Amino acid sequence: MRIIARLSPILLVPVLLAQPAFAASDPRPRLNGVRVGHSSSPTGRIVTAHNYAVRVERGLVPGRRTYGVSEVPIVMQDQQDPVWCVPASTRAVLSAFIKNLPSQAYLAMLEGTGQYGTYLDRVPTVLNHYQSRIKYEVRNTKNFTEYREQVRTDVDVYRAPLILAIDPARAPWYLSMNLRSGNHAIVANGYTFMPRFGGIVIWDPSGLPEAGVHIVDVLKLWAAAAPLGAPVVW
Repeated sequence: MRIIARLSPILLVPVLLAQPAFAASDPRPRLNGVRVGHSSSPTGRIVTAHNYAVRVERGLVPGRRTYGVSEVPIVMQDQQDPVWCVPASTRAVLSAFIKNLPSQAYLAMLEGTGQYGTYLDRVPTVLNHYQSRIKYEVRNTKNFTEYREQVRTDVDVYRAPLILAIDPARAPWYLSMNLRSGNHAIVANGYTFMPRFGGIVIWDPSGLPEAGVHIVDVLKLWAAAAPLGAPVVW
């Protein structure tokens, strides 16, 4: 069951780019493509206290599960512009619902992507235009448990991927790159469940060798998202 609640507005931006203005003081590369700013107040769907982990382990939740992973298949296409992590993520999410996918350029136009990225609160309107299985919304998550349950609910109940915003400097798969803090969008399309919920299956569209598909410890992924308010398009 989901409860409708009024949430404070948030915005995000996706991307991977170096910003020359900061080069003199900090030469490290930067992934930055989720824009934070003002927006209309979205409505949030909050997960109640259902123990989906037990239901999955007992085989009570339908869906494809292989080797302890419950996931939604997606079509992956690396972002085609340094600030298009949100359009690339949107396209991957849509691939779970439709076959004829719009281009990243078209999605960037629909989402109003600018030179600094995309406001996350513009994404649900686009996703909901192309599909009706789930009403996507954007919200900040308050804690690790809520973050985990959002992924589990959308994957198992709605068979729907999510878009997450993270600080790539804190992402485990980028630690060796010593990135500067920024805002970046990725897709969550599954989780591991044996013997219990332990990792989230993500796809990072940046195109860097370190990007791609990863199974990330949920606590570490939360740590990478928390500095931004752990925003989720779900």
